Amino acid sequence: MRSFLVLILIGTLGFLVGCGGNGTPAGVVLSVTLTPSSATLTGGQSVNIVASVANDSSGKGVSWSLTGLGTLSAQTTTSATYTAPNPITATSIATVVATSIASSSVTGSLPITLSPPGASNTVPISVNGGLLGGNPVYANGAFVSVQICGTVGSASCQTIDNILVDTGSFGLRVLGSQLTSQVAASLSSYTSNGDTLYDCVSFLDGSFLWGAVAPATIVLGDETAPTTSIQVIANPNFGIPGTCSSNGTGQNEDTQALLGANGILGVGPEPFDCGTACDPVQNPGGQEPVYYLCGSGGGCSETLVSCGALCQDPNPNIQVTNPVFNFPVDNNGVILTLSAVNDVAPTASGTITFGIGTETNNALPTTATVLNLDQSDNFITNFASQSLTASFIDSGSNGLFFQDAALAGDVCPGTDDNWYCPPSTVGPLSATNVGASGTPSSTVTFSVDNFETVTGNNPTAAAFSNLAGPLPGVTGTCSTSNPTACTFDWGLPFFYSRSVFTAIDNGTSIGSFPTPFFAY
Repeated sequence: MRSFLVLILIGTLGFLVGCGGNGTPAGVVLSVTLTPSSATLTGGQSVNIVASVANDSSGKGVSWSLTGLGTLSAQTTTSATYTAPNPITATSIATVVATSIASSSVTGSLPITLSPPGASNTVPISVNGGLLGGNPVYANGAFVSVQICGTVGSASCQTIDNILVDTGSFGLRVLGSQLTSQVAASLSSYTSNGDTLYDCVSFLDGSFLWGAVAPATIVLGDETAPTTSIQVIANPNFGIPGTCSSNGTGQNEDTQALLGANGILGVGPEPFDCGTACDPVQNPGGQEPVYYLCGSGGGCSETLVSCGALCQDPNPNIQVTNPVFNFPVDNNGVILTLSAVNDVAPTASGTITFGIGTETNNALPTTATVLNLDQSDNFITNFASQSLTASFIDSGSNGLFFQDAALAGDVCPGTDDNWYCPPSTVGPLSATNVGASGTPSSTVTFSVDNFETVTGNNPTAAAFSNLAGPLPGVTGTCSTSNPTACTFDWGLPFFYSRSVFTAIDNGTSIGSFPTPFFAY
């Protein structure tokens, strides 16, 4: 499991004692564990659930309750049987809760995914302009709908649309302003000694997201990630630490208008948003500006957070987690497939397919170019006599971003200076992608439009295959003395007319290819 600190674009504290906000009686530490920890059922199927109560000296056991469809039967103080309704016509979540009789504030919950016949490992995505309205639209943003369910109390579920799909980041981040009051109430942030755990994610353009970390159950189509840490984006009533906000100069994208979306679904090649760099066992004494413990009135301190067994940490993972990694099956990666776009299109459609080589519909083709990645999840792009050793594929970037001396004089003026504006379309240009180990290689051709002209002439279009720009905040071209320019960001235009595979670093291989990797 590698260290990974900074999310790309749009882009630990040891185990927290008493985290989850359930509370315990003074002097007694109780906990309720349910076996199994999650389940997926079709119509009429049943599952037997066993409850274990740690430190229950009274031996009173638990009582049972159910939120959602289905029935509970054969209830005792240690077990119960859940039976799914029949038929099931749409995917939903039922939550079985076991409450300690000795202490009613201590509970354990089991999310059960109810799947209709022929459940699928795919969900639709759409490049549809997003939330920004008619002029301008969100250009080259691929959006998906996500169902979020709380894990405490009377757990509730909500489907939220216009979530940006991002292979350059890891974990689900959702605007707190878009949650219903019921769902918000059933998401209990991790705490330690009365302080709340917050997450900060910074982007290459200097913007950032700040929000509390809470466990949730995440449903994507017919796939469920139980008890998965998410970031609830919200501006607190205290000052955000300068180490997160670039000392107050960064843009906090905590609203729909600023983010252009209701959240970000990070399905990149890592399971966690920080990994070993933020784990107290793997990085003892380290300080990274990712996780913070904050009091209700402020006073935040950087902290380390466990990423669990994959990081050889005996404490449970509570870092913000790539939901795909927590699926019971189809959990080793994703495939993004988008329709072709010939320069400009009103919209584009496609799918996310979960898993690689786990089903009949997600096999890795023998003809695919498989790019192995270095410790920073990068490969090499050879372009314009430059060896760009920090290159990556990122659906969350809405253009191709790279440095090119031939286009240096064609940067758009004013507020559009993140884009190229050549007098006429440049190309086709070519670049060769090479795995971090030096093989294999694949040549990709692309063109560069004048951003202001093509978007101005097509104000309601959402899909553009030829948008490109310089790397934000970077000058010059790649060299040993200018390493920040040694990146080629293959953003969403790269995905049009392709199926792009993103394999998650989970310590195993897919066929003969060690993870992580990108492939197409």
